[in-house]
Amino acid sequence: MLSTDNLRVFQLTGGIYQEVEIKTNRVWIEEIKLGIGIWEGSYQNIQRKWLRWFDSLGNWIPTKIEKQQLEIEKQRQRAEKLAAQLRALGIEPEV
Repeated sequence: MLSTDNLRVFQLTGGIYQEVEIKTNRVWIEEIKLGIGIWEGSYQNIQRKWLRWFDSLGNWIPTKIEKQQLEIEKQRQRAEKLAAQLRALGIEPEV
């Protein structure tokens, strides 16, 4: 079987699956309020094109690891902000 990185979409019409013409590598699925598309990036240390879900605003839905990384970054920024507030009060925070 030939493998490509092209997204192909089929719709069941009259008991027969027919290919839907798509102009981009993204398709919105109204019935589930999610889209699916081709995303290029690294997942589990493998760089390539992947199928990936996106939301109604077109944002890729983060993976579990991405969510964890975002949370760590938010906590780091919060810690930096608190340290700056302590310094403004003349207190040097311990690292």
